[in-house]
Amino acid sequence: MPTKSLNAILTSMLKSHRQTERKLAAYLISEPSRAAVMTAEQLAEAAGVSTASVSRMIRASGLLCYAQLRSELAAEEDPALPDCSLPASDAAAAMTNVCGLVKSSIESCRGMMTAELLDKCADLLSCGSEIYIIGSGTSSVTAQYAYIKLFRLGLTCSVSSDGIIMKMKSSLMKRGSVLIAVSSSGRTKIIVESAELAAKSGAKVVVLTDYRASPLAKTADILLSTTNRQSPAASDAELPLIQGQLTIIDMLYSLLSTRLGNDAFEFTRDIVLGDKQIQ
Repeated sequence: MPTKSLNAILTSMLKSHRQTERKLAAYLISEPSRAAVMTAEQLAEAAGVSTASVSRMIRASGLLCYAQLRSELAAEEDPALPDCSLPASDAAAAMTNVCGLVKSSIESCRGMMTAELLDKCADLLSCGSEIYIIGSGTSSVTAQYAYIKLFRLGLTCSVSSDGIIMKMKSSLMKRGSVLIAVSSSGRTKIIVESAELAAKSGAKVVVLTDYRASPLAKTADILLSTTNRQSPAASDAELPLIQGQLTIIDMLYSLLSTRLGNDAFEFTRDIVLGDKQIQ
């Protein structure tokens, strides 16, 4: 373990005589969340250097291996993303606080996603025989939003926020089907148990959460996280980063709408068009 913080080490590397070290350090400082989920090959490509240069940088920094670099990057918590509500003394402060949180949440979400991960998830959803989406409490809002987006693309899907129904349906899922389990903390008992049942039945599990380390994350075939943080400060954190969750759903919808076409969306739009207009 290096005696200095990773950020201090990377900052000193910006003055290195090696151009490759400078490029890597600059990328890691500017994109820590994204780099934390990359392979060494992906990092090399993103920074415009060779994989061998990444290995040399690891040795020069005093880190033991590439896995430790990723761990150090992921350990950097973002103080702009709190777990509790944002107090405001007046309306102006409330507007500033909440809009700032929304912006930070979306930026964090963007940093966690990669094109490879988004492609992989879109492939899984587009080929799934059935998509079952679950979420409890506030996370049920994201689950319902995902359902509306996906079924309008013509995908066979359903949604539930009832714990008993979740467990029964998850246990009956078949190989080739996909469960999307939404939980901000990744620790909601009924969601974790349902994901475990779905995995046991042969279904693939996509986890959408705000924290990378949780019991739910362990069940994931694909983990979609809105932050690089490991776990909430408290088990009952009251501020789900729902803006980031919805952003990930919209990313998937944008990609899938191109792959699958918009015929189903346009059909459902026309069916209810008259209901949305006052004559």
